[in-house]
Amino acid sequence: MSDRFDRYVSIEDVMERAFGGDIEWAEAIAGVAEAAGGRLSIIGSILNPGIVIVAGAGAAAGPLLFERLTRFL
Repeated sequence: MSDRFDRYVSIEDVMERAFGGDIEWAEAIAGVAEAAGGRLSIIGSILNPGIVIVAGAGAAAGPLLFERLTRFL
């Protein structure tokens, strides 16, 4: 998707478009969430942490991220 732009696309750009109704960008966030959830579940199986903290700019994606992420944990 960054080929549509002549500049770097930040997570803030992605979230703005996704929350603005652009399905392709929302699906990009969902894809990241699924991949991260799958990896975190493997780490969780090995390390068995009591809590997993998701932070940073991407965490502001809220439900677009966490609904899919938690499906795979």
